[in-house]
Amino acid sequence: MSAKRRTFLTGVTLRSIEPGGTLEKASGDLDLYNQEQSDFKAEMQSTDSNLAVQVSRFSHGLDRWFGQGIHHPPYFPWRIAIILSKERQVDRERDFLSSYCDHFGDRKGSRDEMIAARAIKKGAFDPLNKRRVT
Repeated sequence: MSAKRRTFLTGVTLRSIEPGGTLEKASGDLDLYNQEQSDFKAEMQSTDSNLAVQVSRFSHGLDRWFGQGIHHPPYFPWRIAIILSKERQVDRERDFLSSYCDHFGDRKGSRDEMIAARAIKKGAFDPLNKRRVT
């Protein structure tokens, strides 16, 4: 575990056990995650094709990654790629996938592997050299 992440998690733990504190509030994560499951699902479904919302959520995850070493959920970058594809923004999707894989191409997990496979398929990432295709 990185020192950044350890420091962040220690702070979250301490803030969550204070009077009135909760893990959700202490973590500083998206409000999206601090609601009932049915409301969460409804919000996810209603914003599924909204590029601005997906970018905002991913940006929040990136801030947490670079600031505290907390991994972002891969769902949002996946949706960004899908939306760009549906909007026929081929170059933007390819650039996004290239940049994403430059930073996170070695992450493991089913969604991460789907993103990497999409990047390879779109010619945006070279899996042998683990780098962007230019």
